[in-house]
Amino acid sequence: MRNEKGHILPGTIVISLLLLLILTHEINNYHLENKFTIETDELFQLENLVMLSVKEAIDKGSPNLSYTDTFTYPTGNSAISVSPQSISSSLIIITTTTKGGGVYSAQFTYDFNLEKISNWIQLR
Repeated sequence: MRNEKGHILPGTIVISLLLLLILTHEINNYHLENKFTIETDELFQLENLVMLSVKEAIDKGSPNLSYTDTFTYPTGNSAISVSPQSISSSLIIITTTTKGGGVYSAQFTYDFNLEKISNWIQLR
């Protein structure tokens, strides 16, 4: 019995450190998953704002009309700039920002006669 003194404390320390390592790993995974969820939600909000803005620009625009407008939505803001390129098409530039600080810009050419979007360029 006397030769067993001192073996329980190192075993307890090793098990405690192992549990602490597992706990730290799980906390780190939780934080990463939380950040991913927030970023994904921000991305969906930005894409939703862009699609709403495209619809607004197409509905409000005409081939010969040049204008700039700003729209405010519950999740963010959108700035639209429309400039005529030809008799039937216009260049439309959209910049959206969310309340969380995300920015998404897109530009495209819209043909009003064919009702077709072309030359889509996006920046995030």
